Amino acid sequence: MPLQTLNASDKQLVLAFYYLALPYTFYDTLFTGVVNSAISTLIFFLFSLIGLLVLVLYLFPKYLAEQKLLSLMVISLLFLTGLGLIEQHLYTLFAGMTYRQSGLLGTLASGLGSSVENVGLLSALLLGKKHYEGQLHLQGKEKQMRETELRQLKAQIDPHFLFNNLNTVDALIDSDPEKAKEYIHRLSSLYRFQITNRDEEVITVEEELEVAKNYLFLLKCRYEEAFQFKIEGETAQQFIPPGALLVLLENIVKHNYASNSQPISTVLLLSPESVKVSNNVQKKTDSVDSIGTGLRNLRARYALLSDRPIVIEYATDFSVSLPLIKNLS
Repeated sequence: MPLQTLNASDKQLVLAFYYLALPYTFYDTLFTGVVNSAISTLIFFLFSLIGLLVLVLYLFPKYLAEQKLLSLMVISLLFLTGLGLIEQHLYTLFAGMTYRQSGLLGTLASGLGSSVENVGLLSALLLGKKHYEGQLHLQGKEKQMRETELRQLKAQIDPHFLFNNLNTVDALIDSDPEKAKEYIHRLSSLYRFQITNRDEEVITVEEELEVAKNYLFLLKCRYEEAFQFKIEGETAQQFIPPGALLVLLENIVKHNYASNSQPISTVLLLSPESVKVSNNVQKKTDSVDSIGTGLRNLRARYALLSDRPIVIEYATDFSVSLPLIKNLS
């Protein structure tokens, strides 16, 4: 496993710590003489730095990554105890300092205490800082993955009704040129909407409804009274994934047989909390997936955007409730 490194802000934190700690250590040991105090300060600097680098850059990254917490604790205690004993021995040899210790346990405790005193605060600051930076990095990665996944999901929304619409335009050009122009205008508005909002995670419900009305106009031209739509209720200023209503409306046409004598009636019920789309069911005889790619896609998008999932109910009528989004967290 490669060693971790200190970034620029880590180094600034270490320098700030020693800027305060070294003068304090020097003056705190002046009672042993200026030379001995300088030697003590140097020993403190070297051993605290060694302890810091080993703990923060090697032991913690290695054993936390492997989730060996017990090993981390045992090895860290042994390392700090040994380091502290060596440090105290050097203080005794070169800095004129003595330590009163009683027995083996007292000696070990004294060594550990010396290291913890020298290394503990700075190590805790650095480890806390690195943990915080790691969490920010992870959040950034998750946000990037979330945005990438949303783009991929939105790219799957392929308006495959294009060719049917072109056939409708072709028929209208001969029978009703003015209506054909309006049809082309509404169709271009749908595609302009997809291009304009391809990078948006959500749009207002009002914007989505305007796009849905263009789509309903196209359906009216293509199917006359076979598919009937009604919009009821009012909604607050909330948000919805772009194209969400189009997915539901398209699924109604895709999965149901309808004629002027046996129409499919659909109600878009608006409320401050949701948009509910309900329709009677006249399933086509050919095999069609009842959920479909569109709804699976929509569920996946909601899972990324909201903690409230879409609700699908299938009794006498088929209905889908889209929870409105107040804000993105």
